[in-house]
Amino acid sequence: PSIATTGGNLYCDGYSSCAQSDIALPGGTDKVNCYGSNSCQNGNIKAGYLLCGGSQSCQGNPAITITYYAFCGGYYSCTPKGTIQQTIFSAKELNCAGSNACQGWGGALQIDTTLTCGGYEACKSDTIANDADPAQLTIYCSGDVSCQSTIISNAKRLFLGGGFAAFNADIKGVSIIEAYGRTSLYGATVDSDGITSMTIKMYGLGAGYNTEVICRSGANCKLYCKGDACETTTFRCLDGATCMVSPRKCRRE
Repeated sequence: PSIATTGGNLYCDGYSSCAQSDIALPGGTDKVNCYGSNSCQNGNIKAGYLLCGGSQSCQGNPAITITYYAFCGGYYSCTPKGTIQQTIFSAKELNCAGSNACQGWGGALQIDTTLTCGGYEACKSDTIANDADPAQLTIYCSGDVSCQSTIISNAKRLFLGGGFAAFNADIKGVSIIEAYGRTSLYGATVDSDGITSMTIKMYGLGAGYNTEVICRSGANCKLYCKGDACETTTFRCLDGATCMVSPRKCRRE
């Protein structure tokens, strides 16, 4: 069955409440509250706000379209389930606070301004894309292993606070990258593709371990290092690019 309301908030607080249903709240500021375990599963959701606080809530949704703010705070909330094909999760702001919340979303996370991946493995193996020009998206990978093997493109800023936060991630077209977490860029690839300016701050213990940084023609790239953060980093400055490493003693020709 489908649930459609002309106004007001929707509360799905019981076990499996509002599951197997398409939810559409046409009022631009209305909220869908999914605090029951397994609530709001397996249906399309469209609303002004979405709060998925229950364990495994908002799982297996083909598409989620939120005008303003979405919160995935429950364990394994906002994740795939079974063979359901997922497409778009769009919102102005998305907070993946629960452990494994938002992990492996089957389509793309299209977030306008702020994406917070605070839970353990919260945004692991996701594709994070933004079509804005210039990019306005800020991404916080503050949980441990929160953005492991994640594909990130066209963002204004990426903050890596968790240990191994962006382990083996593929990062392209991000203007400012701040790696404060321990080995937070371990094995990642960072590429200036699509932008003209890229600044990377590797400040965490071993932050750039086995990281590859690529600065392409026409781009101005700056790499700042502290301690052993850049010790095993490879910085490829391609023909036509302008590159700087600080301190200079970290630069090896």
